[in-house]
Amino acid sequence: MGNESAPEDIFYVWHLPVRITHWVNVVAFFTLAITGFYIGAPSIALHGSPMLQVRIVHMLAGYVLTCSVAVRVVWAFIGDHGASWQSFFPYLKKGGWEKIRQELRFYLFLRPQPPSSSAVVNVSHFFVLLAFLFEITTGFALLSLSGSHNVAGPLFGWLFLLVSPQYVRLAHVIVMWLLLAFTVEHIYVAALLDIRERSGLLSSIVTGYMGHERHS
Repeated sequence: MGNESAPEDIFYVWHLPVRITHWVNVVAFFTLAITGFYIGAPSIALHGSPMLQVRIVHMLAGYVLTCSVAVRVVWAFIGDHGASWQSFFPYLKKGGWEKIRQELRFYLFLRPQPPSSSAVVNVSHFFVLLAFLFEITTGFALLSLSGSHNVAGPLFGWLFLLVSPQYVRLAHVIVMWLLLAFTVEHIYVAALLDIRERSGLLSSIVTGYMGHERHS
């Protein structure tokens, strides 16, 4: 009969809250990055572009990102195992460091076989979450400098007791660039694994499902 394709082994890996917050974070972050570029260097923008409107969009995107990150943090404690906060720390489990080492070898083209785990990916997601929290904190702190947002001042103004505004602004921009670099790496790793494993990894963040085709 030869090789005949059989139904795929389908796994439900990403619940709806994870997928929604992922894409909300993507849209909000790129909106913040684009408007942030304008706010930081308005001379590169088109002549006559309104700074006030850009700042309002930046602020609203910051609120959206804050709400989305809050939902994701809550889901890490009440959601399924794959989205649990424990998945952020695979190195705490037995053999965790060895899995991380093997994954890094694959990503650096030192090992042909795809890794059997996603330890490095999970660790990187934890640092991305920390980076988002940092951007939210520093962003609202900088917003409090305008004096027109009474909520931001009491909640985040304390940061300027520790660090001067110019250094807070610099750190805010640096972390944004790090997140942009991570985005490139994230797409590369997802595409690489999807091509090697043919598991539908890229589409899984939309559908929630991954699958490996079986042959008989």
